[in-house]
Amino acid sequence: MIKRVLLTAIFFVVALPVTSHADLIIGANISKSLSADLDLENDWDSISLDLDTSTTSFYIGTKNNKNNRFLVTFDNMKVDVGNYSSKATGFRLDWQFVYTEEKVKPYWGLGFGVYSLKEAPLVPDEKQSGVSFQAMGGAKIDLTENLELDLQLQFQGIVWQDVEEYICNYTYYSSYCYTETTSMSSSIISAGVGLAYKF
Repeated sequence: MIKRVLLTAIFFVVALPVTSHADLIIGANISKSLSADLDLENDWDSISLDLDTSTTSFYIGTKNNKNNRFLVTFDNMKVDVGNYSSKATGFRLDWQFVYTEEKVKPYWGLGFGVYSLKEAPLVPDEKQSGVSFQAMGGAKIDLTENLELDLQLQFQGIVWQDVEEYICNYTYYSSYCYTETTSMSSSIISAGVGLAYKF
């Protein structure tokens, strides 16, 4: 279902410039977390851990006659928490609202996405899926008529799927079992730089 929605979005992005006044834009971005936390919570306790991420992104999108953008992005994120290290991949849909026709253009944006975390800390050797919301702001700087530099500051929150574990405790006289549910979420503030080509 998710892949079908994303393929539809990419088709829409590619087809839109042909059928309207929108222009095609492609680009890449690298970013590094400035502040990030991984929050774990179950029925008995909660804990917050320091998180470090670095992300490489590739995107395709459209730019309308007001210079606003609709982008479909693929993220490849490296995740480090203490001695634990993993990778997450994600697809995002972002809307960016760009101001002025000057060489340096401020902008802000909103978006959402879906992610898959490999070798998840709560389910080793398995993948854990999540949904994201992101808000961003920054500046787009024209280097040439077609080439654009992007400086960005972003907040992103990701809510990962809950993990249920069936636990049994045995004693000499009795035994009892219960299901423990653990939820996981991450919040990331990152700075990024990228290049885009406007057709």
